[in-house]
Amino acid sequence: MKGIICYFSLTGNTKLACEYIDKKISNVTFEYYDITTDEEPNFSAYDLIGFATYTDFFEPGQLMKTYMQNFNGDGKLAFVFNTYGQMSGNTLFTMAQTAKSSNLKVIEAYSLHVPENYPPLIKNGTTNEEYPRNNDLESFNEFITNLNSKVTQLSNGGTITEKNIKKSIFISVTKKLLSIINMDKMGVKNVHKDQCTGCGICASVCPYDAISMVDGYPKFDESKCESCFACYNMCPTKSIYTPKLDGVGHYNKPHKNLIEKLK
Repeated sequence: MKGIICYFSLTGNTKLACEYIDKKISNVTFEYYDITTDEEPNFSAYDLIGFATYTDFFEPGQLMKTYMQNFNGDGKLAFVFNTYGQMSGNTLFTMAQTAKSSNLKVIEAYSLHVPENYPPLIKNGTTNEEYPRNNDLESFNEFITNLNSKVTQLSNGGTITEKNIKKSIFISVTKKLLSIINMDKMGVKNVHKDQCTGCGICASVCPYDAISMVDGYPKFDESKCESCFACYNMCPTKSIYTPKLDGVGHYNKPHKNLIEKLK
């Protein structure tokens, strides 16, 4: 069976986990599609479509959510997957519901706990560098085994029911309360011009086209910003800052522990 994983990964945690799925599964040959940069493929060539994203404030990254909303599933089989550093929230529920509304049949779903890559939490000491722990990896491998078994069953002419994922009302209420006090917002961004080299990396990694280079320095369009922290995390000189964060909490690539565990 031929499959493709559509992924949204800013710091590399989610992409690394996707590669692990690909290495461990035996009955599907996967290709990858980075929804931020790659040219969209012809999905008619694939039997199984995976959607993978990081968790952003208890939900899928906004770009992935929008992408899935506009996706024409044509009744194809799918699985949804996310990584999270603190709480997965309703990420899988939203992805599964969006997939269903886009005419996809979700047969498996999983959330993997990984090191934290959200600068405000890292600044406050929440790094979760020890994740995924052994029980997380065991559960992750079980998900891959189940996905492989279902693919085999379908290839042999069998049928399976769609995966049922429940929504957490508690998470929905928590998200709403935190939004009221702007806990989900990155804040106004600026740049230390004495540190900035004008490399343009911040503009190139921003998935929402919210940054342009003007006179050699980044200019931020706050109306487009989705507070993903890509520009902040990826700035090689740590020149970008906000009223709450300056020079601390950066995460620009998968933690060495995660790389080792997902070999």
